[in-house]
Amino acid sequence: MLNVFFSELSIANLEEVRDYIAPENRDAPIQLLDDIEAPCERPIHSPRIRTQRDDLLPGIRLFPVRKIYAVV
Repeated sequence: MLNVFFSELSIANLEEVRDYIAPENRDAPIQLLDDIEAPCERPIHSPRIRTQRDDLLPGIRLFPVRKIYAVV
């Protein structure tokens, strides 16, 4: 398993998302966090399951999460 660290900016973003979606569905933020953490549990030695995004930063690979989020 990978060591996962969330930047202060990503934590603030997750809190904004939580505050936005929680009033409609209190379970939704928990499910979203589970969806975000799931790619972090995948094997690090399988780079093909990640999308290479050198346009963002050379050497960066990401996992899409749902349609509007990604784990980098």
